[in-house]
Amino acid sequence: MAAHFAEPFCGSEWAYAAGLLHDLGKGCDEFQRRLHGKHPAIDHSIAGASFAETYDPYSSLAGMKEGPFISSLIAGHHIGLQDYAGEHSLQVRLEQYERGDTPAAATIQEIGCHLHGADDTLQNKLAHLCLQHKEVQSELLSFSAFTLAHLLFSSLVDADWLDTERFMSPNEYEERQAAQSMQEELQVLSNRLDAHLSAFAQNGPINAARGQLLEEVRRASSLPAGIFELNMPTGSGKTLASMSFALRHAMVNGQRRIIYAIPFMSIVEQNAQVFKDVLGKNNVIEHVSSYDFGLDSTCLSDLSEQNDASRRRGLQERMLTENWDAPIVVTTNVQLFESLFSNKFSKSRKVHNIANSVIVLDEAQALPDGLLLPTLAMLESLTLIANVTVVLCTATQPSLDELWPLHTKPTRIVEDVGRFDSVFGNRVHYDCSHVSENEAYDLDELLEELSACPQVLCVVSSRRAARAVYDGLLKRNVEGEGLFHLSAYMVPEHRTMVLDEIRGRLKTGLACKVISTQLVEAGVDVDFPVVFREIAGIDSMLQAAGRCNREGRLDKPGRVVIFECTEFAEYRSSKPNWLGKMRALGLEILNQSADDGTEPFGTISVDRFFKRRHQTGSLDGTSGKPVFGLITKHESLREHAILGHYPYETIAQRYRFFTEETVSVFVPWGRGKELLDLMEEGMFSDDFRSRLQRYTVSVPRYAFAEYEKAKAIRYLEHSPIPVLETRDGMTCHYDDMRGLLSPGEEELDVLVI
Repeated sequence: MAAHFAEPFCGSEWAYAAGLLHDLGKGCDEFQRRLHGKHPAIDHSIAGASFAETYDPYSSLAGMKEGPFISSLIAGHHIGLQDYAGEHSLQVRLEQYERGDTPAAATIQEIGCHLHGADDTLQNKLAHLCLQHKEVQSELLSFSAFTLAHLLFSSLVDADWLDTERFMSPNEYEERQAAQSMQEELQVLSNRLDAHLSAFAQNGPINAARGQLLEEVRRASSLPAGIFELNMPTGSGKTLASMSFALRHAMVNGQRRIIYAIPFMSIVEQNAQVFKDVLGKNNVIEHVSSYDFGLDSTCLSDLSEQNDASRRRGLQERMLTENWDAPIVVTTNVQLFESLFSNKFSKSRKVHNIANSVIVLDEAQALPDGLLLPTLAMLESLTLIANVTVVLCTATQPSLDELWPLHTKPTRIVEDVGRFDSVFGNRVHYDCSHVSENEAYDLDELLEELSACPQVLCVVSSRRAARAVYDGLLKRNVEGEGLFHLSAYMVPEHRTMVLDEIRGRLKTGLACKVISTQLVEAGVDVDFPVVFREIAGIDSMLQAAGRCNREGRLDKPGRVVIFECTEFAEYRSSKPNWLGKMRALGLEILNQSADDGTEPFGTISVDRFFKRRHQTGSLDGTSGKPVFGLITKHESLREHAILGHYPYETIAQRYRFFTEETVSVFVPWGRGKELLDLMEEGMFSDDFRSRLQRYTVSVPRYAFAEYEKAKAIRYLEHSPIPVLETRDGMTCHYDDMRGLLSPGEEELDVLVI
């Protein structure tokens, strides 16, 4: 099974050897006694790893010793990939292991001829790549081998998991097979998407331009696999056009699935639902970072107890999500990239299914700067060795030409996107007159401006600023008619309901004032005549402008006001942070455009912004802890001359999108109260993960401690997730308009109302 999983990246021989050796340590008398409860637990993984360390049939892959390359994978198939050297390392385990002549080892010796070296195709591919990229030959080989190790590790642990499931939980294994049998071929999905897109009328200049862009995208889909840039204006149909490209391109290049990665959890479900509606729900799974919640199969009710079709679907989706075994996967950047660098076996199961796929990175400009070099290198290595295509999809294309570590030259899908400026670029007019310190609004002036607009979206950069504006407008309109607040401190179900009401009011012309943090500005389909955006990075301000006159229905350009507010200064962190850096860069670019007369949000300004952004700060790790450099220049590689001896655990710890730890809190709001009743009874159905996600808020660890101190958190006997406390059936720390309230705000809230 492992060998089959490794076929797309020519790693079958190594995967076969790892699968054959991984449980070698069970072939001893001690383990047999263990099965009968007569012996303590033993480290059964180290025996196969030790055997592999000394097994080296060919030594033919660029001088790499192949046995040690798979040793780390075998040793980590239960506890995860370890650093090779250090206090708690694989090297220590190998040194402590006293190699014995087990019956299993003797059997392996007898069939040793089956343990072949690297596949010739892989050797030839890497040798050819090294000749093509002589200037980065060492980095290319080191990083590609690191990527290959993760692909092989995934093949091993997923095969081990599935083989165990087949034996231990045959009912679940059959459900997995049933779910797979309902999935359809990519050709069927592509035809279905074509039929959906053809139903749209081409009336009006915007729809006509969307049609032209779609045809251009489709023509490019016949190109060979590689890395592509898809730069399309906001509101030009980028989501479905990129999926059309991916489906057609995958069929041309023999790829099996589409992985659609999104930087913001707030729009994963929105896009996943669009794809389910168009392509069929059996073909699409969605996987966000907080789906797990510590629930495993021991918590979930048995399938025999589940008669409801949705619960059965929940079981199937849970299993398919574990290893991304579906034609369409919609996920977050965090889930995708942290899995590729992870040393944990549970997060690694899906990685082999990333091979032979098309990865669409929506809003590619949101890739974290501090991890940009290892992220780009991972994308490059996947395209080089695993038949992967990458599509960098954005309306504000970052300038990455000089940053690709392995010197990739991406192919542009749409050339000269500027020729559509007359259609998409003239939808709005920018007013930047309130950016300078002298012309900045005070809060009362800002509230006055917003009050005068029947329909307006105001996007600010912090929750405190959003609350200040919302509360100020609420005092002016005590009834709160048509006034809405959006933030990440609202559970997803709450945000969805609010957005549905907002869209309804916008369509019918009713009063609609929305105050939001930046979660609304990327990918959320709303269309306002007026948008106010607090000064931020050029990309963020452009994204906010994409919510203004999106469909071009106004007789004149929509109004986008870029502003500064004097009171907001006190809400900013006193420590240097990402938002502060982006705000300063955005202001710098706007001032520069005012000085030289260039368009403040045109191509030149966008290019300037990204070049300045990438010039400030490290692109390879934070606090002097590189990731790319650790993979390609680690001292153990030079000392041992073995590419398999990577510091896997250290690399995984350094490659984290968010260094600030958060805690997921369940909020029994709305229908979440029904889930709370089930949680209190310990009734966890197989669709519980996805249902729980809809009523969960992630809060920083320090803030969570404050809720605990205020006795606003309780723990249920059967639930692995903390629950926001209720009193008299009410969630007093959660407001129907503002979302999660900080400790102490609940009393203030009563006074305000």
